[in-house]
Amino acid sequence: MFNLLRFCACVFLCISAVLQAQVTISGTVTDTQNEPLPYCTIFVQETQAVAVSNEFGYYKLQVSPGTYTLIFQYIGYVKTEQQVIASDATTTLNIQLAEELTDLDVVVIDANKEDYAYTVIRKAIEMRQIHLEEISGYSCSVYMKGMQKLVEAPDQIMGIQLNTILDVDSNNTGIVYLSESSSSYYFHQPDKTKEIMHASKVSGSNSAFSWNDASGMQMNFYENLETLEGFSQRGFISPIADNALFFYSYHLLGQRYSNGHSIYKIEVTPKRKTDPAYAGIIYITDDGYRIFGLQLLLTKANGVEFLDTFRVEQEYFYPDPEHIVLLTTRFSFTYDFFSVRGNGYFHAHYSNYALNPEFPDNFFTGEVTKIEAGANKQDSVFWEKTRPMQLTEEEQQDYFEKEALALKKETRAWQDSADHEFNKFKFGQFITGYDYRNSHLHLTASSNPIFDMLQFNTIEGYVVQPRFNVRYTPNDSITWEYGATVRYGSATGGCLFSGSIGLRFDPFHKGRATLQGGSSFRQFNPDGIVPLFNTAYTLLLEENYLKAYGQDYIQVDAERELFTNGLYMQSGVQYAHRYRLQNAPELEPWIQYEKIFADNNTFQTAEDILLYTHPIPNIFTTYIEARYIIKQTYIAHPTEKFILSPKYPILQARLQFSTSPDSIAQYHYVLADMQVEDNISLKLAGSLQFTFRYAHQFASGEMDIADQLHAAGNATIFSRLTETGFLVLPYYVATTDTYLSSAHVQWHLDGFLFRKLPLFKQLRLDPVFTVNALHSPDIPMYIECAAGVEHLFNIMRVDAAFVPYAGSINAFVPPFRLLIGFGF
Repeated sequence: MFNLLRFCACVFLCISAVLQAQVTISGTVTDTQNEPLPYCTIFVQETQAVAVSNEFGYYKLQVSPGTYTLIFQYIGYVKTEQQVIASDATTTLNIQLAEELTDLDVVVIDANKEDYAYTVIRKAIEMRQIHLEEISGYSCSVYMKGMQKLVEAPDQIMGIQLNTILDVDSNNTGIVYLSESSSSYYFHQPDKTKEIMHASKVSGSNSAFSWNDASGMQMNFYENLETLEGFSQRGFISPIADNALFFYSYHLLGQRYSNGHSIYKIEVTPKRKTDPAYAGIIYITDDGYRIFGLQLLLTKANGVEFLDTFRVEQEYFYPDPEHIVLLTTRFSFTYDFFSVRGNGYFHAHYSNYALNPEFPDNFFTGEVTKIEAGANKQDSVFWEKTRPMQLTEEEQQDYFEKEALALKKETRAWQDSADHEFNKFKFGQFITGYDYRNSHLHLTASSNPIFDMLQFNTIEGYVVQPRFNVRYTPNDSITWEYGATVRYGSATGGCLFSGSIGLRFDPFHKGRATLQGGSSFRQFNPDGIVPLFNTAYTLLLEENYLKAYGQDYIQVDAERELFTNGLYMQSGVQYAHRYRLQNAPELEPWIQYEKIFADNNTFQTAEDILLYTHPIPNIFTTYIEARYIIKQTYIAHPTEKFILSPKYPILQARLQFSTSPDSIAQYHYVLADMQVEDNISLKLAGSLQFTFRYAHQFASGEMDIADQLHAAGNATIFSRLTETGFLVLPYYVATTDTYLSSAHVQWHLDGFLFRKLPLFKQLRLDPVFTVNALHSPDIPMYIECAAGVEHLFNIMRVDAAFVPYAGSINAFVPPFRLLIGFGF
């Protein structure tokens, strides 16, 4: 009996194993010319399993033995069903899809009548807002894959050997980024999102996490305008936007039928080459005039920056008879800049939809993306079961080779060899500064660039100021930073030494503590002239604007995010022994001292010319500062978070207490300094950037100019592109010991209107208009305006500034100045 029972059990287990065995169905999807069709979606009707063909049309599915109906769906091709019997371990099913046959019989074609596409588009525009809001929310699963290749690149970029920072072949080509991720994604109207990444795989690293982001792939063409974050300041107009007819031409290519619905195939073309509009195909259903798919292209002419082309493809499906949702989204792009050519793509596949779910209270927070701990530890078995799109041979090879390379990189011999190559001094580092690393010790070091190291001023003469910074990162949570500066002036013949030690901790909340001290050379106006600009003006034009004092000091600072998301607190204490500096007596032939106001301690102010000869009082200062990013959003990694571009104003406030213990000039003061800044999208009209500041000092005793309030002025042709900077206002004219308020507004047109003009179109110039205003007790009103162009050669900005009203300081302010600024 016992043997019989054991025999029956064995038979049962064998039958169960056979029944549970997995059968692989695989094959290639091609068109009628035997060309592969990449990114075709394959559904298994009986199980709802899904696969996507890869770049070469190859797909693979795992099913239990049985008979199945496979549905092949590819935008622009006839939807095809094929029955397959899965009995063997592997079953091959190759399929050819025929290009959809468009039918125009239902539409009366008349050369004198408007193209019927306009009728369809007007209906789609009419229904746009309804479809935008008809699904209050949803959750789904998202698989994403991203890949980027270098096609051509030089050996060095800005003096850095390319193969020391990227894993490329001997020709500096190949895959430089390959990653997969699997996430749960949640959405609730109007704009609340949350993504939880459960699995992440990055080629070449077992510890890194994918930068794939489902939120970043959410291009919703029911919105009037979509932006490409990082690749364009200006948005791009949807083909069914409310004002789309002003920007697009439409042509009906035909219609086809799917699941009982008629689907119109419409060609869209920008009316003007430089319009922020797409070119390509959009599919619209007759069922409520919904988007069923699209294939759209942007180029540099349309306003894309840093990329040559950007293509977006979307395909939709019906999860139920009443709703239509995204099935796939694909971004593909090409680029060519600084002799670097490449291409890449990001592909997202959506599944397991739940429409209009009930979300718990406080489900949506500032944490828009969370990467779970251990997400990068999933094995190859998991990915074989999870990924709907099979890897190409090139991608498999990249994973295999870089996984082996990653293990090799962890060895001491490899790290020493790579570091030896990286640490070789290159000629370009005379200009950019030298970088050093020791991978085994988790240590990096750097020196400052030559334009910061070599200076000239009327106090010290020729200055050599090397700076050295060292960073030590023993683990993901701790970073030590060490800095040292030596400053030597030819006229003074002495050296100033200062140094700092800092600790970065709790990276999730941006914790940092710093101790610094030594002897330093400080400008009375902390926002005074840039030393590089002062060097040029003093040596070439004999105009010196730098006015400074010396101090021996010690300072402790600490900062961290506290209490709530987006609130950053910083506090510190400082004691400084300060002393006045005088111009050097002999600096011929460069400096003519008979020039007015050349003295280091003489200042032009709104009321008078001030000459300071008494000692600067020593000062003890303590402060607390708060910075609040309203509704801050961020991506949370297991050990840190990455702040996203703020959508709401940033508030900042500082309260500072300072006192002087000197018997010759005993005084103390309290400083309250408040600021609000924001960058408001004006849609097609660009963006409006503004900063408002109000600072007030309450003092007992006469304050030295080193402690007074200063505006960020300018007296050169170079403009610093800062939020609170003035273009024409002299450095010390607006200095005050009571209060100072200022407003700074910039309108960046980002291609609006002017891109239609020939010169602006050819040179890709974007106008910018600026208004700066200031008010203080000595200056009831000061206003300066500027009109300029930015993005000149991608890095330059030119402004023509003028002063329509300067009030009581009119004699100090030039009425007009042409300025040059640098920055992206």
